[in-house]
Amino acid sequence: MTNNLGSSDQPTPEDISEQKVAIKIQLPMSLAKAIKRRAGRLGQDHNEVILEALQRLLEDEPAQLASSRLVTVEDLTELVTRISALEVVSSRMEDLEGKWIAS
Repeated sequence: MTNNLGSSDQPTPEDISEQKVAIKIQLPMSLAKAIKRRAGRLGQDHNEVILEALQRLLEDEPAQLASSRLVTVEDLTELVTRISALEVVSSRMEDLEGKWIAS
């Protein structure tokens, strides 16, 4: 049986729990070679290496999204406003320190 993505879906015993589909992608040659080298080192085929990498990426996705959030113009504007407020407070503190020491 062939699914709508063009792959053959003849299940093997380990595949019975989840049906598989084939997805065709084009990789840069350097990435394809890196996958092949890693598969050789680990004694796996390239499909296993790619599947493991994708699973790790997708499991870590929420953490990565939080840490890789892009800085917006609004973020920078807020930062400039906060820095300006800190500079004002800092100069006032310096003025107060001088008066406190003098008294």
